[in-house]
Amino acid sequence: MVGVDTREVSVELPPHVKFIQADVFELSPVDLHHFSREFDVVLSDLAPATTGIRSIDSNRSSMLFQRALSLAEDLLAPGGHFLGKIFQGSGFNAIVQQLKGEFLKVRGIKPRATRKVSKEIYLVAMVKKA
Repeated sequence: MVGVDTREVSVELPPHVKFIQADVFELSPVDLHHFSREFDVVLSDLAPATTGIRSIDSNRSSMLFQRALSLAEDLLAPGGHFLGKIFQGSGFNAIVQQLKGEFLKVRGIKPRATRKVSKEIYLVAMVKKA
């Protein structure tokens, strides 16, 4: 039997950092603009509930990534940065090309903690074009 620790962990954030827990498909840029008109960085560590079927999991991951990117496009200041997690699969190269059209630097990073067989990768897009 596996237990899950459901205790809340309280972490004190610096005053300029805000944490929001919400459904990304129900969140709009307007909901976030009361924190700031423009953001320097948008980070997305979204991951779908996986099924074990790579094509489905990859498509779900792409949808989450695209939604986070859409929010970032509306929120980021020119020169801002975006980092998002995505599962590599069909459509991955098109997403990389899209990022290259919107940011000056784009690269993929696979953390050492990620299993070698995992298709999970983080795409770092730096310096949003004006």
